[in-house]
Amino acid sequence: MALDAVLESLGANAEAVIHADQTRLFLVFLCTPLAQMAGDEAFRKLVQILDSVEKRVFSELLKWIFEEVDAQALAAYLIEPLVDLFGQEALGASLDGSSDLIATAKLLQGLYTINEAHARLQIEGCAGHFSVDRKLFTTNVLLNLDPAEIDKIFHRWQDYISHPKSKSRTAPFSILQYPFLISVDTKSEILRLEGSHVMMERYQGARRRGQQATLVLSVRRDRVLMDTIRALAATDPVDMKMPLQVKFEGEEGIDAGGVKKEFFELLSTTLFDPHMGVFSSIDVGGAEKLWFSHEESALNSVDLVARFLASGSKTPDEVDKNELYMLVGQLIGLAIYNSTILDVQFPISFYRILLRKLPEQPGLMHLHELDPALAQGLQSMLDYDGDDVETVFCADFGGLRPGGENEPVTNQNREEYVAEKVAFKLHKEFFEIIDKLLEGFETVIDRNMRSFQLFEPEQLELALIGTDALDIDELCASTEYDGGYAPSSRVIKWFWEIVKAWDKDKQRELLRFATGAPRAPVGGLQSLRFFIQRAGPDTDKLPTASTCFNLLLLPDYSSKQKLAAKLDVALNNAQGFGLS
Repeated sequence: MALDAVLESLGANAEAVIHADQTRLFLVFLCTPLAQMAGDEAFRKLVQILDSVEKRVFSELLKWIFEEVDAQALAAYLIEPLVDLFGQEALGASLDGSSDLIATAKLLQGLYTINEAHARLQIEGCAGHFSVDRKLFTTNVLLNLDPAEIDKIFHRWQDYISHPKSKSRTAPFSILQYPFLISVDTKSEILRLEGSHVMMERYQGARRRGQQATLVLSVRRDRVLMDTIRALAATDPVDMKMPLQVKFEGEEGIDAGGVKKEFFELLSTTLFDPHMGVFSSIDVGGAEKLWFSHEESALNSVDLVARFLASGSKTPDEVDKNELYMLVGQLIGLAIYNSTILDVQFPISFYRILLRKLPEQPGLMHLHELDPALAQGLQSMLDYDGDDVETVFCADFGGLRPGGENEPVTNQNREEYVAEKVAFKLHKEFFEIIDKLLEGFETVIDRNMRSFQLFEPEQLELALIGTDALDIDELCASTEYDGGYAPSSRVIKWFWEIVKAWDKDKQRELLRFATGAPRAPVGGLQSLRFFIQRAGPDTDKLPTASTCFNLLLLPDYSSKQKLAAKLDVALNNAQGFGLS
């Protein structure tokens, strides 16, 4: 084939490419259907050639791509086929780092950097800049491996970066060097594996010392917040990393996971209610989110601060009221550490803070994640080409610097104003609160936890709160049956007909009833192991569930109408645990 001959010629002369204009030929092959038409081998050959050109020339090629390739072509002709190629090579090379695998990863890293630059410029309102969804870069190739193999890959990478100078060797290839390639469900699995190791170390250490080997929280359902405050205040931070078990006083539920899910749901419903004053409700691009609050009246009205320390060693006046945010940090850390979904909505800035990925000097793209309207207004001030900024915008430095209310914003100092305004909104306004939040969070999720640092803020959000997209067809396809039921059983057919006819709110209630969480886990409902078991013949008893095992116990009702009625009653009276 003529194209193969051209590629052979390009490969033979790759090292002779020394001028920027010469890279245009590569651009033609990469950004048109030619390479895809030639098949995977031709595309792989093209990647090999690019890996052999000088670094300066490769940088010039990326510059051409940034300047001349639109988002649609970037996705269709470059990102998607390269991610597919990476997946094929990774499976073939067992992720050991073949030259082809490394070359593909490097090219994808260059494209990812280009896409991030477009995303920043798009937010800043620069014409002609559009980014593609970061998810296009991700692969689930690691999830095709046994968990033990994933664990081995992670610890080999962790060992090297923890002791980079201890051995005279070059860094081994690892897909973990390219976290943008790793899907959020893969990162969640790696986090779970690392967390399991830490939990086991704490568990075994406690057993050797003859101490309690789990973190047990015994709380009253109607006093869940205050009981949790007392319990965590009296807990040694080291014990936060032990396996968590929850006990509702006066109930028989055995915590194999389901009680814990309900505990977090009840606690977050109380603690994250804007009326509590711990967080306030803000609008972020038309969506209601929670952000830190200056409001103290709600805290004082229930006397939370006075009772925060269980030891009673401090009076209300001696207690730092921001310590309540330490509890918030601990609870969020415990939820992530114990793989439990929270039904709470924060802006992306919140997750950037947890990851410590908010720069000391944040830009407008970071403010856009918290307050898009303010970010756009500040960008308009920067872009304004008149010489009367002071008159048009009527802004001053009030609240940003001493005496700032007497210092108007002018053409000359507007860049200073924007930088200080952004830093104030994201850092200084709630500095003490954020400091306490991170202190609590990092008692559970250590900042040096390698698997945690693999996450991007958007991915951490998914890991914590799951996804609101409920595809009942996915759940139906992945459900397993027991006790005599099968997909063809009449009750099962009726069940899915009823559930698919419900609105999303009611479908969420079913999910909450059967799994303890109102949202789908990372990866969607297809990744949820859901079971329906026959619970005896026709009866007047209600369906029940074991949320610990995502198990719905469904009697063999005599009619579809009876099944629908019994489900309604069960969902409306679902609080509290018996043995599960």
